Amino acid sequence: TISASTSVTLIFDVGDSNTLVVTGSAKYPHKGDGQMSENQPQLRAIIGGTGLYMGSRGQVQTSRNSDGTYKHLIQLWNDTVCLRAYFK
Repeated sequence: TISASTSVTLIFDVGDSNTLVVTGSAKYPHKGDGQMSENQPQLRAIIGGTGLYMGSRGQVQTSRNSDGTYKHLIQLWNDTVCLRAYFK
């Protein structure tokens, strides 16, 4: 199967000047629609943020749902605990 990989930067703006900055690669199958494959999660790194998320680190797992929407599992990491939140 032929696929394309591209560099991605995502910014999650959660309001009040609080953002998470995410970067990494994204793989797209060669179907011509520029969409991720359904139910094939991809991981990207959290490289920082602003406001409450200044200095954040962790990862985001992104999945494309069968209805074309995306789900993001955000995992923030500090020295003792991993915090998880889903965004759709």
